[in-house]
Amino acid sequence: MIFGGTTVKPAGGKIYKSGNLFSSCKYNDTDRDTYIDLLQITYLDDAPKQQSPSFDPDIFNKKESISRFFNYLRSYREALFLPDVDAPSSSIFAFEAAVTIITAIFSPPSESDKFKIEDEDISIAFRKALDRIEKIEYNVDLEDDANSFNNERTTFYDNDYSTDKSKCSYSVLVETGNIVSKLRDRYHAILLRIYIDKSRKYNNQSSFFYNELISTLYLDNIRHTKPQDEFFIVKPLSLRAVSISVPDLWTYKTYLDEKIVLTEYKCNDKDSLKKRIIAKAKKQYAEYIDILKPEWDIDILNYTGDIIKRVMSLDLLWLYNDANKESGKCREEVEKIIVGYPEIYSYLDSCSDETQSKQLTIILHHAVKEITAFINNRCRFISEYVISQEFSDHKQYVKGIVNGNKFKKLKTFSEGMNSEDSSEPQSLFDEYYYTSGNELPQLISSLQSYYEALKKVHKES
Repeated sequence: MIFGGTTVKPAGGKIYKSGNLFSSCKYNDTDRDTYIDLLQITYLDDAPKQQSPSFDPDIFNKKESISRFFNYLRSYREALFLPDVDAPSSSIFAFEAAVTIITAIFSPPSESDKFKIEDEDISIAFRKALDRIEKIEYNVDLEDDANSFNNERTTFYDNDYSTDKSKCSYSVLVETGNIVSKLRDRYHAILLRIYIDKSRKYNNQSSFFYNELISTLYLDNIRHTKPQDEFFIVKPLSLRAVSISVPDLWTYKTYLDEKIVLTEYKCNDKDSLKKRIIAKAKKQYAEYIDILKPEWDIDILNYTGDIIKRVMSLDLLWLYNDANKESGKCREEVEKIIVGYPEIYSYLDSCSDETQSKQLTIILHHAVKEITAFINNRCRFISEYVISQEFSDHKQYVKGIVNGNKFKKLKTFSEGMNSEDSSEPQSLFDEYYYTSGNELPQLISSLQSYYEALKKVHKES
């Protein structure tokens, strides 16, 4: 997650892309210290270098590594409050958090044989490590700067006075509203909700899905509570980062005097003045967002490419035929697409093989449905993308997918599927486990439509 691969070790003060600590690890103090040395180079050096055999050293992308690692942490605990990747404190936080994880992995084993140690259950130590990570303190940079969009209350200065911000002594709170909601719609990533029943019953008479749905509502002043043994865990489907750090509420600071109020804002009452200052603030805010969009566009293109790669790596012919689903094969497929899958196993391992297979299969179906909806959503926005090398590379990648032999086989297979669903779900529990004969055809159609949208943009440019 940190290095993009396992073939890595510390050597000569650099991250050396040779050797494999992961496969050779004996889980002793020496190996633990070697990993910590590697993490020190990665996160505590100002400009860490990496080197492959027979090549000159080059700069290691620390920011990308931190982003991957933070996504990994969130895949196990979504509510973790982590520093912004660009914040100066993120490197120290990443180092301390990674060492905490390493300490859990190297918790004292009860076996001496390496291969038995590898199979030991460390879920309790791992969860305690996450608890400790939650308590790691870091400093937030409170610099009032237009580029600092990650504070609890961001201050944004009037561009007209950017050369002398000290003149801006008047402030107003601004709610961004539709600007941010549209951005989040455009740049959102997929988070898959996975149903867990710690009691191992997975009873189709469960009221969990109904109570969860209405849990924010009141009936006769009584709030419904969800069962403690049943809950959703949330997992991402990619380690690619799609992060837009823009606040819903921020402070706008500007300069005022009587002449400006009369000539620029053309008003003489306080409500009109406030509205016009806020309108100016939103206009400047939108201009600032436009500067950031190209970088976010590249992120979402990379994310979309990874999501497509993951769903097309699944054995979809196996998933959509009528054969029984063996739990071992289900696990192989889940591990292709779910980030943080070991936590799922920690709840399912004590269940019957039938329950495991059912749960893992439905996770795969949900993933396909979510990815299909995501790709369709991409088609709505793709015409707005700036044409760049990254866009061209992405289009070529998608072209290779839809023109590939696997896609053609899936298309032929999907055309022969029964598109009429045999029964409708009778309860919210049934709906969670409900799968449609249209899932695969819809995925194939969404990928084809997405490629057509990419081609159209290219022609228009």
